[in-house]
Amino acid sequence: MHYDASLRDPDDPDDKGWSTIYIPASMRDNRFLDAGYAAQFGGLPDHIQRQLRDGDWNVVPGAFFDCFDGKDHVIKAFKIPLHWTRFRSVDWGHATPFSVGWWAISDGSRVVDRTGRTRQYPEGAMVRYREWYGCEKRNGNATTKGLRLSGTEFAQQCLALEEPGEEIAYTVADPSMWRTDGGPSQAERAHGEGILMRKADNQRELGWQEMYRRIKDGYLYVFENCTEFIRTIPAIQSDDKKPEDITSTNRGGEDHIADETRYACMSRPRTSHKKEKPVKKTGWTFNDIMSMNANKEQGRPRI
Repeated sequence: MHYDASLRDPDDPDDKGWSTIYIPASMRDNRFLDAGYAAQFGGLPDHIQRQLRDGDWNVVPGAFFDCFDGKDHVIKAFKIPLHWTRFRSVDWGHATPFSVGWWAISDGSRVVDRTGRTRQYPEGAMVRYREWYGCEKRNGNATTKGLRLSGTEFAQQCLALEEPGEEIAYTVADPSMWRTDGGPSQAERAHGEGILMRKADNQRELGWQEMYRRIKDGYLYVFENCTEFIRTIPAIQSDDKKPEDITSTNRGGEDHIADETRYACMSRPRTSHKKEKPVKKTGWTFNDIMSMNANKEQGRPRI
């Protein structure tokens, strides 16, 4: 349920504004459509086909992460097993928003979500279970203005969001947090409050590839309470002149969660283990090989 505060009654303090609710549906939910209904969408652009055929109105034309699908990647919350590795990723901002993501690494074991459904995620899959988008709000909506916190204040509030005794293995953060102007850096200030960080790998194009591959291959999931991730990631646009990167308009707007997630993915890159090809057996004996070498040295034909 969403309330539009701009349409509330100013004379009624209890009025939250006009309410709307989104009920997702696809053409498959309408039993009166015949089998040929979807065929008429065949000549339309892919993003329009997904909107009309699957009811996926989050898809954006020109989206960089066109592989992200809310039906597959947004999941119901579940209790994170204590033995799963947890870590944080941070994209820093002072006048602009910052973003913090909390991630858990699946070991492939089964979990039960809040609806009672048993699920299993691949070993090594990253699950985003909490987030903090540090920005000013207007009418309940995020803006592009930051909270202007110091590293000290940031760390204090960050720790306050966590559960008592929650064990975080490491924190990977925006390299800009190590900038100094004659005093302690923001990373140092955060360390003073108990959050020890390490610099993120800031390779942009390689990072976007790593993030894209994780989403596409089913190795990145997001709890449904991570609303800012769900809102911003599908809208990230690719750069027409540099398709391996996102467009500069994203960098000046809401790319903070994308950057933070890129740091998270680059802290745990997926590696492909190629099987070595078996050595073919020649059938030659030791004496055969010795004879071949002798013939070669004497200029005689090989056996």
